[in-house]
Formats: sequence, C-alpha cells, structure tokens
Amino acid sequence: MAGRKGHRHQATKIIGEIAACRSAWEDASPETLRALVDSAEARLADARPMPILIGHGLGAVIAQVLIARRRLAAGAIALAPPAAGWASRSALLRLTATRASLGASAFTSSRLPTFAAFARTYANTISRGEAADLYARFVIPGSIKPLLRASWMVRAPGTTAVHSERPPLLLLSGGKDRLCPESTTRSWERFGRRRYPDGVTDHHVFSDRGHSLTVDAGWEDIGNFCLDWLTDHNL
Repeated sequence: MAGRKGHRHQATKIIGEIAACRSAWEDASPETLRALVDSAEARLADARPMPILIGHGLGAVIAQVLIARRRLAAGAIALAPPAAGWASRSALLRLTATRASLGASAFTSSRLPTFAAFARTYANTISRGEAADLYARFVIPGSIKPLLRASWMVRAPGTTAVHSERPPLLLLSGGKDRLCPESTTRSWERFGRRRYPDGVTDHHVFSDRGHSLTVDAGWEDIGNFCLDWLTDHNL
C-alpha cells in the first residue's frame, strides 16, 4: 500500500510539473544539443554505481552520446531515436527526419504541438480517446532546434576520442512510428556495430507500435523486454 501511495504521489508531482511547464513556456530558452549533453554528463559524473541510461526520441540520441564517453554509465536503452548526421550516411533519411520533426511541431508559436499533430505523428497507433488523455497528461512545450541540428551534425557533440568498445546498448523501434521510423533506428544499429565492433549493439522492433510506445497502453511490454535484456547482460 505504501508503495502505491508513493507512486501516486510521484505521478501527481509529475503532472504538476507538466502544468507548470505549460503555463511558463515563454521563460524556457532553447537549448543546444551540446548543452543538453554536457548538462547530463555533469549530473552523471559522480553517480555510483554507474546508472543505466534510458532515453526516448532526442533523449535516445543523448543516451548514446553519453555511453560512448568512458565511465559514465553501465549501459543504455535508446527508444525510437531520431536521425543524427554522424550516425546516418543517408541525406534522404536525415531530410525525412527533419520534415517529420517539423510536421510534429506543427509550427506552433507556443512550441506546444497541436493535438492533431500529436495524434497523427506520435500517437497514430492508439485510439483518439487514449491519445487525448496522453496529450493532456504529458505533452509540454519545447524547442525542436536541438533535434533539427542533430539531423545534420557531422560529429557527435563533445566527442574527443573513439574507442572500439562501449557499454551495452539496446535500440528499440516501433514498426509504425511516423516520427522516428524503424529505418532510422536501423541506421543507429549499423553505426553502433561499425563504430564499436567490440561492444554490444542490439535492436528490437515492436512491429505494431508507434512513437508513443513508452506511455500508451501496453508500455509494460516494452518495460518487461528492457528488464529481460538488462538481466541477460548482467546489468
């Protein structure tokens, strides 16, 4: 019972933070991808034991950049990462990613995607009612500049050296994801296996899932798969 109360308290806190973000979006200054990576690295520098990094969308790109840096994390799970210039050799793939990102943002002045854009791009595999619930509970304003810049960067931010080995990485993609399609995640898979031949780079596709796979009904399937992978790799 205490555990359930704790989860409810945490959920209430998160919802309150989301409401605050929505009401104060004008005070949020756009971040660069390098700034986001450096901020995350500073938080991880003294973390012991070393954590498992889990990121979705742009967070999946940041997680992969961070595990390539030595002694920051024991492993990472990257869910539906968008295209990045240093990981994809296909200009067409990067252009497609740019168009998808712009379409998902719907060019709103408040930087909050419209519900129509959210339902069409993020939540295309679930019911309209469920999409409306997720939109109300989780969607906040944000800048898409780091995402767009990542699409065309020729070098990972802050990279100083390349090693043939890095901590284990699990890539997950949705077969019906319209924002970060399976083909984009496969480009990350190829990049990981080429750049880090002595490291573990695994990729699993959930064929019937879209970009909302981390929060929509059935997210437990994603979580259980991740837990099994972590167990298999003694993480």
